[in-house]
Amino acid sequence: MRIRRRLLAAFSGFTNVVLAALCSKELTLLLFGGRLLSLIKNSGLLRGVRPTVVGATLRRLASKCANTHGAARMAHLFGPRQLGVRIPRDVRQPPTPRAVT
Repeated sequence: MRIRRRLLAAFSGFTNVVLAALCSKELTLLLFGGRLLSLIKNSGLLRGVRPTVVGATLRRLASKCANTHGAARMAHLFGPRQLGVRIPRDVRQPPTPRAVT
């Protein structure tokens, strides 16, 4: 339990530093860069090479926290105008697969 609290406190501090744009230039290059991979796609309408960028996991977690916080605060503004903002499961999102028993 103590390790969980320390990890949560460390990640919260990291997230606050990233969101406040207080990162050093070296850390910014590391966090906001990504590795470009080219994957071959042989099916569908768009065949050929599909570029995919894999970014830093900690940065993605920090941005997910910021987006979740921002979406909750802005839902009353966007809800009436944008489809799926105030709906827990957007109609455009396919249902998750469930185990058949």
